[in-house]
Amino acid sequence: MRPGSSKLRAMVLAIAVAALVGLAPRAAKACGSGASVLAVIIAAAVPVVAADVTFTGYDLGTAALDERASNGWATAEIGVAAPQFILGGMAVANSRSNDALIVSGFYTLWMAALTGHGVVTLATSPPQASDKPAPTPPPPSENLFAHGRWSVAPTLLTDGRQNALIPGIGAAGTF
Repeated sequence: MRPGSSKLRAMVLAIAVAALVGLAPRAAKACGSGASVLAVIIAAAVPVVAADVTFTGYDLGTAALDERASNGWATAEIGVAAPQFILGGMAVANSRSNDALIVSGFYTLWMAALTGHGVVTLATSPPQASDKPAPTPPPPSENLFAHGRWSVAPTLLTDGRQNALIPGIGAAGTF
């Protein structure tokens, strides 16, 4: 197998799943009364669910090929799935029926798996090799006090009777 072919296959799988979800045919309805709240929620949810399916497809594809997910995908996965995980947890906590609890519980577990996968991928990623050599530290100075150093700081002065404190500036230095 060629070195780049496994990532290409995973990308093709992820794009195919996203295309199936995003481009599924739907009946057009034009009544002229404007969009309902449910239609707006569905329009906002479809791209998010498509992203979730894409991340899941990519993760399963890279796992099937026994490869690591890239750090860029892991970062995006956390950015998309973590807020949904929080919202899903709130939905589970506020569920009033068993049916709503099952649906929101499954969804929350799915987002927890995506978020956890992204975190573990970033936490266990090998260090990146750099082409630049490590910078050499400057040689230690023979005489640390060869140059004059000044330090200026605010201070409070007393008037001698301890009735008032007068703001002032203190200066110190080596020559």
